[in-house]
Amino acid sequence: MMQFAKIVPVVLVFFGGLLIIGLLCFNDYGISWDAPVQREYGGKVYRFLTQDDPELFSDRHRYYGPVVEVLLYWLEEALSLTDTREVFLMRHLVTFLISWVGLIFFYLLAKRIFGDTKLALLAPVLLVLSPRIFAHSFFNTKDLPFMMVFIVAVYSLINLVRAKTIGASILHGFACALLIDIRIIGILIVIITLVAFGFDLVRRHHSSSLRAGALSLGSYFGSLIAFTMLMWPTLWHDPLSNFARSYQVMRSFPWQAPILYLGKEVWSTNLPWHYLPVWMAVSSPLAVILLGGLGFAFLKLRLLGKATEHPSRLDALIVLLWFWLPLGYLMFSNVVLYDAWRHAFFVYPALVLAAVSGVSQLCRLIASRSIILRAITTGIVLGGLTLDLGLTLAFMVRNHPHENVYFNVLTGGLRHAEGRFELDYWGLSYRQGLEWIASMDSREHILVNAATAPGRYNAYMLKPEDRSRFFFVAQPSAAYYYITNFRWQRGEPPGRELYSIKVDGTRILGVFGR
Repeated sequence: MMQFAKIVPVVLVFFGGLLIIGLLCFNDYGISWDAPVQREYGGKVYRFLTQDDPELFSDRHRYYGPVVEVLLYWLEEALSLTDTREVFLMRHLVTFLISWVGLIFFYLLAKRIFGDTKLALLAPVLLVLSPRIFAHSFFNTKDLPFMMVFIVAVYSLINLVRAKTIGASILHGFACALLIDIRIIGILIVIITLVAFGFDLVRRHHSSSLRAGALSLGSYFGSLIAFTMLMWPTLWHDPLSNFARSYQVMRSFPWQAPILYLGKEVWSTNLPWHYLPVWMAVSSPLAVILLGGLGFAFLKLRLLGKATEHPSRLDALIVLLWFWLPLGYLMFSNVVLYDAWRHAFFVYPALVLAAVSGVSQLCRLIASRSIILRAITTGIVLGGLTLDLGLTLAFMVRNHPHENVYFNVLTGGLRHAEGRFELDYWGLSYRQGLEWIASMDSREHILVNAATAPGRYNAYMLKPEDRSRFFFVAQPSAAYYYITNFRWQRGEPPGRELYSIKVDGTRILGVFGR
């Protein structure tokens, strides 16, 4: 009891401190490539709900899950936000708050799985100290909310399998519906639910357990179907056909472009099977990768009944399914992928839980050794973990707000990733480039040519008086400035370099002029 009392304030300090950091940082990030389109889609869903405007049903994005986008647009209307800078800052803040709540559920989930407050707190700490995840938790309104709601859905699944009550079934059905109504691939949680239920029922094989399980599954599917349709207006007309169409469109989304991968350009429609695991391996903290590998090995043994410690066999099964089922599907089903591995962010918390399991097993192994071996092993493990996470944190602080271009030592860091992998593929750094131009050029009309679309979009983040001075032209020869994030850059940029943004010495954005 005394130990618990000592730990609880640490948990509160962590989440309180993280909230303060988020409130201080949310206004530092630029606008991603997809943000204006997502906002426009949210507006169409909102106008259909409030004005019965049918424009939604002719929009090609109607097959996107609308939940987060319509929430953000509703807040925009409720707060009477009219300036684009205010609108996107609000979107960044709310996206962070969704992520923050998701981290609380991640802590609760880890506590439920491992039964240890210290190990439970390590899970959200490792997630926060993953630079790409941290950065995306402010500006990515698709993949980060999806990842966080997946955490909530897994938490509700574990509660349901243990309790098998009608209330738990309805809550899990709602969580799964919310997940599917953000991204259609959330349907995988239904498969995980069925496998977990089957595993649990086979273990118990009592008639009472079968009756309770059947009743719980019936309630779950009823609430799942009802909430999924309720929160997705596209499904209100011919739900089965539109759901199938949504799955097909999202599976083979018609985005075709060259992607820089391992030093070569490959097409988004023809990626090698190893695209996702390689990206995850080179852009996540090395400690998470190594400990996660160890943890997955233990979880497999635990599932097979060859280990007796936490987590339970059922929890081990759920974590293994959470990671390997979606990853296998994305790797081998010819799904169109691009923009690094953001589409697979939702499996990363399972890797973190495996890493926590790896730490737990190392602690047990260390405790069983002699005093001398225990001291040596503890020094190596804790020293390595602290060093890697310390260097990662230093990178995040040093290069804020460009944490999204993090690479670990497997590539030799960012400097050696240049020319081999996409860097600032979503163009967030354009904001700082445009702000530099605005601060250095006092002309009433500033002509700019942007290499890619985010160069124009990030003008929305400028102060109104600066934004009104910018005019984007189609040709570099007609512009005072050429600005590029070097994605698809062919040859040398026109003009001389006037300004650049560098992360650990590597350029991710350049401003060029006459």
